[in-house]
This record gives sequence, structure tokens and C-alpha cells, in this order.
Amino acid sequence: MPESMVRERLAMYGFDVVQQFGWAVLLAPLGLIRLLGTNWRRGVLMLALFAVNAAFAFTYNVGDTHVFYLPSHLMLALLAAPGIAAAGRLVAAAFPARARAAAISAACGLLIAYGALRAYRDFPALDRSSDHRPADVMNQMTAGLDDQHAILLADLNWQLVNGLAYFAKVLRPDVAYAWMSEILLYAPALVHDNLIAGRDVALTKRARDTLTGAYGPLLPTVLDPRVRVPTVSEIVQGLPPGTRYVLCVVKPTREFAIDARDLEHAALELTGGHAAMPVGDYATLVGVMGRPPTLTVASARPFRRRVQLDGAEIDIRMESWIAFDTIRRMGFGQVIAARHHTLIVERGVSFAAFDAAGRDLRVGYSASVFAPQPRYLVR
Repeated sequence: MPESMVRERLAMYGFDVVQQFGWAVLLAPLGLIRLLGTNWRRGVLMLALFAVNAAFAFTYNVGDTHVFYLPSHLMLALLAAPGIAAAGRLVAAAFPARARAAAISAACGLLIAYGALRAYRDFPALDRSSDHRPADVMNQMTAGLDDQHAILLADLNWQLVNGLAYFAKVLRPDVAYAWMSEILLYAPALVHDNLIAGRDVALTKRARDTLTGAYGPLLPTVLDPRVRVPTVSEIVQGLPPGTRYVLCVVKPTREFAIDARDLEHAALELTGGHAAMPVGDYATLVGVMGRPPTLTVASARPFRRRVQLDGAEIDIRMESWIAFDTIRRMGFGQVIAARHHTLIVERGVSFAAFDAAGRDLRVGYSASVFAPQPRYLVR
């Protein structure tokens, strides 16, 4: 691994640990020292368990490295127990002997209160009870299709592959689909038979590109008008003046590209021509429709910002390290408005308009796995 990437991995791990524990992570080294002093074998065991798990995750080159750091986080959490005991004893040393037990109990109580406070603060960002985006993506992809009238030929991002396989098996068994890679050799015969039977042959974008590359004008395709793929500027159009909004950009993965001109038009539409979209690996534009923005941030590193927006408290949390993160099951960031989970930020462009209670009025994605995709028909 190049030296620059080693530094980046260390920075990511530090970011991830602080995000998980906050200042309480300082109890872990204190706990290790305490454990080594009272039972060195147990201390060495805990240190070895931490080192092995951290080293494995550090050298494992996958798109969700943060998941493999979790066992080392468990070791840090376990070491916090002797750490709080050691901290309690240090505090107790300043009190008379009869008050030391109470001092240790108070130290433990503070740690429990800190955990409870973090749970209260972070719960809105962790709450996924209203997250129906995967089903929305699948519904959009299969809109107007059923096995009596159409088949779908698909070639998808691996995350969408899993989604379509589940969706068509459990939720929409009436959707007939096949993977383009499996039928490409006999695609002309398959298409011909279905068209003769009166069925449409629909294709995802990648499937259409593969089919066109293999057969060219033999199997011409046209856009399916039943599937609408709005641009970012179209997503934000028509919002009433005074509507609260947040527009976030996280550098997309290589398979997606942001339309910079369209994004610029969207930012000008939102701000009444007062501001452009800031440029950075992580960027956000927060404000009220038609007015100068309340907050603009662009950074090469993840950030967190709080701002009051027309009476609503907004918490913008960029929670990913895109040098290594290509998949984040909990999202690459969160927007919390009035303690309501308003927007899950993904790589690419993420947008939400919302009311004073944080309830979303409009949500849209672009250059993202959650963005609508064009669909095509063979003609």
C-alpha cells in the first residue's frame, strides 16, 4: 500500500473511532494500562485482539472497510470498563476514604449518562423506519411491467442486482426478468419471440448498451416514456418561495458522473441566483427557496455542521471516508431537521425540501445508485 494511502487509512480509522465513541475513546488506553497493571496476561490478550482485528481491516481492500473495523471497536468498548474504573480511582483519590465508593459510582454514572446522551442525539440519524428508497428504486425500474405484457432484460450495479432479485421474487413475482449476460447469445430470438407474443422487451441502461454493442441496428431501441428520469434542476423546480431545502454532493463512484452544468442551474434556482454550488469531495448548500443560502460548505474531508434554518435546527453529518468507502449501508451522510431524519445522503447528488417539522416534501437523487435510471424498449 502506498505511503499516502497508509496515512489515509490511519486518518479514516481515527475519524471512524471518534464518530463511534467521541471523547470516551480515551478511556480505552487508560483501561489497557489498568488491565496490564492488574493482570498483564489479560491486558496482552486484549491488546492482541485489538491489533489483529485492526490490522486485518487495515489491509483488507474492500468497499466497506469500516464494517471490518467494528471488531476492533468492540475491543475499545470493552477496555472502557477498566478505564472507567481507573478514572474513578483517580478521582476518588482526591476524596476522603468514606467518599471514594460514591466517587467511583459517580464516574460510572457519568459514563452511562454520556452513552444515553449519545443515543438520544444520534437516534434520528440511525432510525431507518421510514427508509423505503430501495423499494422505490425497484418500483421505478419495473413500472408498468408484468409477465403478461413485458419482460425486463437487466444489467445492473451489484447492489441493484441483489435488490431486483429479492424484489421480483418476494414483492413483485409478476415481474419477468432475465440477466443480459445470460441471454446475450440468443437475444435476437428471445426478443423476436416476445414481440410476436405481444410483450414489450424492456432494458436497463447497461443492458441496452450491451445489446447495442453486440447487435447494433439489428435490435434498435428507444427510450421508454413510462419511466421519468429527472435532472437535478428538474427535481428542484416548482418549489414555492420560502421552502426549506438542503442540497448535498458527495463525490460519486466511477460508474456515475455529475452533470456540473445542471447542478449549477439547480443551485441558482434554489438561491434565487445568489450563489453557486460549492465544489469539494463533500459539499452542501442549505437555505430557503429564493433567498441567499444560510450555509455553504465544501471540504476534502467529512464534516458536521449545525444551523438554524427559518426556525428549524438542521444537523448535516457527512459520515463517510470516500477514499475507501464505495458502499455505506447506513448512507454516506445524514441530514436531521427538527430531530427528524430528513435525508440520507448518498454518493452523488442528494436533495430534500422539508417543512418546519423536518418532514420531507420532496426528495431526489442523481448520479447515485438511488437515482432513477432510464429504461429502453426494443423496437
